Amino acid sequence: MFFFLIPSIMTLEKEYSRVFLGAKVIAPWPEDLPGGKIIQENYRHITLVFLGEIEKKVVESTLRQFPLPKFSIGLTGQFTKVLFLPPKHSHVVAYEAKFYEEKPFLFYQKQVMGWLKVENIKVKN
Repeated sequence: MFFFLIPSIMTLEKEYSRVFLGAKVIAPWPEDLPGGKIIQENYRHITLVFLGEIEKKVVESTLRQFPLPKFSIGLTGQFTKVLFLPPKHSHVVAYEAKFYEEKPFLFYQKQVMGWLKVENIKVKN
């Protein structure tokens, strides 16, 4: 598991980053789809939770203690549908995923949410 940073945005006196926590996806990916941007291979992921803009110092200190899963992720599911997001003005191509066994992944997602609450890190809805 890893946390993923989208390039930083500079604001008045603080440096912020848009942050989400996710799992890397290794899967065949189409090279050409109409109406959407193809995500580079090293950025393909399944999002556990989107945190929004967070101060870089919080990312660098608190998220280093991020709880790792107690299970290994291997062949976990299949993609069921191609999604163009957002629907009305698409600029990203994504897949809808169906997990073969959802319990470990969902349990881990709840564990991450609990950890974020204890660390007082707010989650974007």
